[in-house]
Amino acid sequence: MNVSRQVGPVLFVLVVDSHQARVDAQVSMGGAGLTGLSMTADAPTADFDLASDGQRVRGSLGAFFCAPPNASHLLADFNIEGDQQPAQAYRGDLIRWQSPVTSVIARYRQPLLPDLQVTVELLDPYKPDNSNALTAQVSFYYASDLIDRYTLMATATPVTLRESSVGPVRIQGGALAFRPATQEQQGQLSLDGTFQSGQNPPNHYAGSIADWSWIRGRADNCRG
Repeated sequence: MNVSRQVGPVLFVLVVDSHQARVDAQVSMGGAGLTGLSMTADAPTADFDLASDGQRVRGSLGAFFCAPPNASHLLADFNIEGDQQPAQAYRGDLIRWQSPVTSVIARYRQPLLPDLQVTVELLDPYKPDNSNALTAQVSFYYASDLIDRYTLMATATPVTLRESSVGPVRIQGGALAFRPATQEQQGQLSLDGTFQSGQNPPNHYAGSIADWSWIRGRADNCRG
């Protein structure tokens, strides 16, 4: 969803991702502009400071990703200052939208071989009983062809990789382990496996394929 909002001399151009918990924003005033502002579940705020034609605007945007049926929203909080003019304050929502039942919190990509990569989508399922444990969807690709896919959540037992292949690429075996994020530790999805392409020697990979921080307020209805 793409929308524009004009507040006095300030123009906001907003892009809400329909699948991922993410809002991208551009802010402009007169001849000054700022691009590349992004808000996600683990980094839900972005600051801005612009000056043009004797005016200055500074403040922040905050994204609140709320569980259905509540509406998610983007809050703007800023001041407009001008030469020989009193400051004007604004605080209010620029946009409201319905988040999907399952939001993608983050995406990761890790090459394992020149023609083999693994991708991770960290998923936040909104459930009425508030049992909103994060899950991870792990996919192995030969170029753009899917080799195998796994869905994981935090368990004490690693998930064993199946032997599988597409074209010359083979997954010979291994395991995936999901460590949840807390206030004391980073969340991590780790891979320990052996992979081979064609007649090349097998390659063993052992390490992280995704790392994330604990999300403040994630147990509440809104993340922000």
